[in-house]
Amino acid sequence: MEAFLTNSKRLLNEFLENFLRRRFTPPLRLQSDFLNRMFTDCAFCKITISCVLLHYILNMTQPVASMGDLENTVSEADSNAEIIRGISDGELALALRGILRRGNPVVLIADKQRVAVASQREQNAEWRFEASGDFGDQSRAVVEGAMKNFKWLEVDSLETGLDAAASATVYRKGDVSRWTERRDILTGFKRPKAQDRGRTGEISADTRKRVGAEAGWHCQFEGCGENLWLDANTDTLGNFSYFAHIIASSVDGPRGHAKLSGRLFDTAENVMLLCDKCHRLIDRVSPDEYSVDTLNGMRAANVEQVASLFRSLRFPSSDMIVVGGNILNQSVVFDQRRAEEAMRAAKLRPAGGKPFWFAYNGNEMGDGSSPHFWETQFDQWARMDIPALRARLTGATYGGAQAEVVSVFPLHLMSVLVLAGHLIGEARSVQVFQFERNSVGDNTQGDQWAWPKDAKRPDPSKYSVVVHREPTNGETEALLLVSLTDRVPRGELPAEFYEDGAWKMPVVEVVVPTPSRSVIGHPYDLELVGKAFDDALQSLQEKWRVSRIHCVPIAPTAACIRLGQKLQSRHQSRIAFYERARTTDGTRGQFKPTIEIASSYVKNVATDREVPLT
Repeated sequence: MEAFLTNSKRLLNEFLENFLRRRFTPPLRLQSDFLNRMFTDCAFCKITISCVLLHYILNMTQPVASMGDLENTVSEADSNAEIIRGISDGELALALRGILRRGNPVVLIADKQRVAVASQREQNAEWRFEASGDFGDQSRAVVEGAMKNFKWLEVDSLETGLDAAASATVYRKGDVSRWTERRDILTGFKRPKAQDRGRTGEISADTRKRVGAEAGWHCQFEGCGENLWLDANTDTLGNFSYFAHIIASSVDGPRGHAKLSGRLFDTAENVMLLCDKCHRLIDRVSPDEYSVDTLNGMRAANVEQVASLFRSLRFPSSDMIVVGGNILNQSVVFDQRRAEEAMRAAKLRPAGGKPFWFAYNGNEMGDGSSPHFWETQFDQWARMDIPALRARLTGATYGGAQAEVVSVFPLHLMSVLVLAGHLIGEARSVQVFQFERNSVGDNTQGDQWAWPKDAKRPDPSKYSVVVHREPTNGETEALLLVSLTDRVPRGELPAEFYEDGAWKMPVVEVVVPTPSRSVIGHPYDLELVGKAFDDALQSLQEKWRVSRIHCVPIAPTAACIRLGQKLQSRHQSRIAFYERARTTDGTRGQFKPTIEIASSYVKNVATDREVPLT
């Protein structure tokens, strides 16, 4: 009983798959373990399916009048159509059993790849095709079980084979075996003998590697996609692939061509990676149904689909820019590995190589109130940093190749960060990371550079713009305060800004309900604060039309980069930036001007030295 069930499962699986292939476009496929589940999990299914299959097989062996839909289709269809659309080895075996039961003369007409069954329904009647397809082990077993009832004829073309049917000879196993070997070599199911290789269109190892890689080692036939490194039925690893020519390597092969076969046999674009079933389908079952144009279209679409799937697995490449330097008594420490982990957590792929450092001040302490510090920075910017950053952003550093995203890691004075943001701009995709001081080696991906996993999306109204005083009497200068990490203390502002409780010029302030060092804690924060900067600059430049802005920021490093980026779109005014002055007694000093950024230059306020930005 078990042997019968095993054979029944095999036959039913083949029948159902071929039925789905022939009745639906694109062809449907059975789930690989469908019949396994039915034959192992349900005793009733075992008996029912086996009985249905047995009934089908018995019907196929009855006289033609009771063979059902398949037999009627064959009897009424045009003979040429039956040649074009072949059937599988199993289906052909079933059809041969039905034809055999009639007792009429039968001739097996073979071209270079397949066999068509021709018969006479009545004595002296015309020969007509009953079926054609893959003459494999199952079909051959049926024929060789009753050889005296069959004749054999080899022709160049099935279309003209009927005219010569009367000249067919007796069926001889030796003749058929030789034809089978030639057929298998022509269709790529068997490798030629060693002495014949190199003269029969062998596909080289390099071409096989390329075709396999382009297909992702899955079947390229439209709608199939079978994994060719894994047997779906046995869950066994191995190489179950076939390399099939679109234009055959031989003129006599499927879709062979007098001139192109010899030229394209080792061209990757002329080779498809297929599973056994699909290989048989295009080369032995229905080679005429699958033209060169059809298969070329299938292959091209598959290659693009596979490439697209593999591209989707890759994060966008990102170039790493560190705006970092020593600040007062704190030496800059940058861990590239942790920064790269933060990039991966943000679904970015480090482009490789070392990060680009902007405004790195080496062993010098970064005192924002020191004239010497700024003069050294201007020397470095003019000589190296600004030209090198421009080249990095445009791809000139790598021969014109640009990374898809720029990842910015800010660790510097606020004035320097704003300048870097201005140079980086918004024309390209930019990912700004915020250093989190309170996250110290917590073993999460990216540690101090990654956004907290439990961070809540901020409310859209978190950042607002407050107007403290509007311009009067044609004032041309205004003050921009950024109070994010802490509130800008009024008493530490220069007297020309604020004195005796009164503002001395027009003032706009970007604020949050609760300033803190962790105010930027979610990627959406950068979008919202950028919108607030836009609104503030619009009031200052487009509404009030001031020619010079004084900016005092107390903000996280990432927010300073965003402020600099926003100077791109509507940067018409000169903007002077302020840092807190250093004192010797530990008290907080007043805010002093450091640099002034214009559309085409950056100026050292203390010396009036200008460095071009373009």
